[in-house]
Amino acid sequence: PVKLALQLSTRPLDWLRHLQAVNLALAGRAAASCLARLQAQDEGRQLLASLQTALLARSRDAGTDLRQRIEAAEALGEIGDPRYLALGGPGTGQPRCLLPQPAGWVAVPAGRYNIGTADEGADEQPVTPVELPAFTMAFAPVTNAEFRCFIDAKGYEDERWWVGETALRWLREGLRNEEQMTTDRQLFADARGDLVGTLARFPDITQSGRDWLQGFAEMNEADTEAQLEAWYGARAYRQPQDWDNPRFNHPAQPVVGVTVFEAQAYCRWLSAQQPGQQCRLPTEAEWEAAARGSVGRRWPWAQPLGPERWQFNADPAHLRRTTPAGVFPAGDTPNGLVDISGNVWEWTTSSYTTRLDRDALTKPATEGTAPRAVRGGSWNVPTAHCRPGFRNRVAPVLRNNFLGFRVVCCPIQEP
Repeated sequence: PVKLALQLSTRPLDWLRHLQAVNLALAGRAAASCLARLQAQDEGRQLLASLQTALLARSRDAGTDLRQRIEAAEALGEIGDPRYLALGGPGTGQPRCLLPQPAGWVAVPAGRYNIGTADEGADEQPVTPVELPAFTMAFAPVTNAEFRCFIDAKGYEDERWWVGETALRWLREGLRNEEQMTTDRQLFADARGDLVGTLARFPDITQSGRDWLQGFAEMNEADTEAQLEAWYGARAYRQPQDWDNPRFNHPAQPVVGVTVFEAQAYCRWLSAQQPGQQCRLPTEAEWEAAARGSVGRRWPWAQPLGPERWQFNADPAHLRRTTPAGVFPAGDTPNGLVDISGNVWEWTTSSYTTRLDRDALTKPATEGTAPRAVRGGSWNVPTAHCRPGFRNRVAPVLRNNFLGFRVVCCPIQEP
């Protein structure tokens, strides 16, 4: 009713000034409902800027209730987040593109970084020193608002961005994920026969994982097979898997349900919008160096303490979905990376190895469907899996609502 009244009013600015004082998030949502009117006049643009500043501050205030931070961040995503820069668009001859403002690219200095841990899982060992050149990393994972620009620019129809035989085949006809299909088929069959026993095989399974598996235990074999085919069968896609899912498709949420091929195509397209810059996925060594710093922090934040329940978006937060960028400020790195722990697993360009290997850590994976390393944990995993040193193995063709990506950027070196 408030948004409708605002749209009908001849004095929308008075409405918004009042709303901003009494219900900030509602003011943001109401402004989104008449955005064109506000942007058409100086006074409206000034009020929008005031709303953006207030909403961003609330979304980043650790002393504000988490639900209010999320509400503010979602309203901000609807009226335009000032942390992002818009390029191109109608009348410019260039596709519209969103990317972090210059201050949103976090510098990671060149130097020697120790990758891995000496006292954790075998796949985090041995501690491996690597020399890395300087690079910058986007402060947050790529959002739905950013990725929409790639879709609107017909990125799925332009083969320039899809490099390599495997990526082109995925684009044109899809790639069947037979390995994951076989694994899940057996898991669901076991759950139908003995749910309690199957759950007991996973002592650290989260409540969301339990609910997920129980749902499949209650399905018949034919319906399960149909779901596996929908998830892992070969087909040509033209948008992320959860693009139409309201749990995951808000403009401010990180994009999910993309393969490594989609993430890399987006990065090539983004590079083309910024002459002189190369945007790409980080290597596994770059990702860990950015998350842990030169001192090798156990957790992303500066203090040596472990995480609290509400410090990032993992299963203990019980949100059961992704959250807008940066609503967990207590989880930031000292230099400003947000959501580096939790929210979404982030693709790297490195092959997964069962033991750390310097070449695999620092070089892009070769062409093919060998598993890739993903880092950071997600909204549906235990807290321990969000530790920056934790590694996960994922087939490059997997699309799921816990998989996203973050971009690194480097100047193109002239020969």
